[in-house]
Amino acid sequence: MTTCPNCNSTRIDKRNYGKRTGAAVGGTAGAVGGGAAAVGGAAAGGKAGAALGAFAGPVGILAGVAVGTVTGAIAGALAGGTIGATTGAIAGRAIDEHILNNYKCMACKHTFNEE
Repeated sequence: MTTCPNCNSTRIDKRNYGKRTGAAVGGTAGAVGGGAAAVGGAAAGGKAGAALGAFAGPVGILAGVAVGTVTGAIAGALAGGTIGATTGAIAGRAIDEHILNNYKCMACKHTFNEE
């Protein structure tokens, strides 16, 4: 159990500022990058959509390309966001543990790192 080095209280809060910030920044960057990569590679999604839409004629092909492209972009953004948030949280945890005072005593408001 963690105790405050200042007052020996056991009422300790973990702040996790680095982990939260890293997850938010990483998730945003990953979603933007994943969505952009998916839009750049949308030809595959568009071709698959066109093939499925071909049964409905020219309108079906156009609709299939649009749906395939949008679906690919959304899937890329979700995958990139998940990977980015996880990576950012891991990096942020390391910052919390080694650089920032990650613990705060609720009794005396002292901040410290666990040693």
